[in-house]
Amino acid sequence: MPLKRTSLFLVVCSVLASLASLRAYIAHLNDGAASQLELLSELSWRWPGEERFGGLSGLEISEDGTKLIAVSDRPMLVFAKVRRQGDSIVGIQNMEIVRPRTPGSMNYHDEVNSDLEALALEKNGRLWVSTENYHDVEYFNPGEYTANHIDYETETQAFRSLPYNQGLEALSLDPQGRVIAIPETWPENSFPIFRLEKGEWSVSGEIRKSGSYVPVGADTGPDGHLYLLERRFVWGIGFSNRVRRFAFVEDRIVETDILLQTKIRTHGNLEGIAVWSDASNAIRLTMVSDDNFRTFLDTEIVEYRWNELRR
Repeated sequence: MPLKRTSLFLVVCSVLASLASLRAYIAHLNDGAASQLELLSELSWRWPGEERFGGLSGLEISEDGTKLIAVSDRPMLVFAKVRRQGDSIVGIQNMEIVRPRTPGSMNYHDEVNSDLEALALEKNGRLWVSTENYHDVEYFNPGEYTANHIDYETETQAFRSLPYNQGLEALSLDPQGRVIAIPETWPENSFPIFRLEKGEWSVSGEIRKSGSYVPVGADTGPDGHLYLLERRFVWGIGFSNRVRRFAFVEDRIVETDILLQTKIRTHGNLEGIAVWSDASNAIRLTMVSDDNFRTFLDTEIVEYRWNELRR
């Protein structure tokens, strides 16, 4: 065989072997992928001409599923209506962006360092947010967008072990209405659950680490259970997303189900989750992806239904 043909043959064999190895590696990564949920919607959310839109990492949905609030890394609050047709989301409309304000001269809401990450909405309309870089939790009263801070010294003591840009990714309210926050990373074998009560933070429980998944969002559903959204990122390949469900038992939290574990690249970088119940009393899980303000990534709205009745 001529030398050129031999070289080409060897190159082709090498490429085929590499592709086979990659397929085997991806198959290995997808071990354990499963779902108890029914996928209802997967929608690309765009806002042409609005440069501030993107980087969404926290989500809240109204009880009837028709309105949403999202939080952006930049930082911004995004308000919109959800257009539905039957069981599916078919559009996001009437969008509005609000930039939060900080009282006094200290502008913590700058685009570089604030990095708003998570949302939790009280029934009275008070909106809680967490910032990942400053390791701060603050709230906005209904109809107001000037931040109210928890005591900084208290927060500094509670969150001093959190590394920069890997802070409070998940925020929710427990069944008693107390704010709980979960970090993206922690040096031990479990993630702590920080709870705010009477102006003081304490560790009220822990969530075991499982594989290379990390917490990125949380919401307490109408069934009184905590739904934890987690992600796993594989460089050069993509994301896998997981949802675990936990019961609040006195002052402990107990894992009850793995509701969803997607194959790599099923969805994008899902970071926000909102849990609510539809007219049939089934649990809906609505999630949003963070496009990191990259033009080659999409902002996705994904919605699943858990067909078991609330329990």
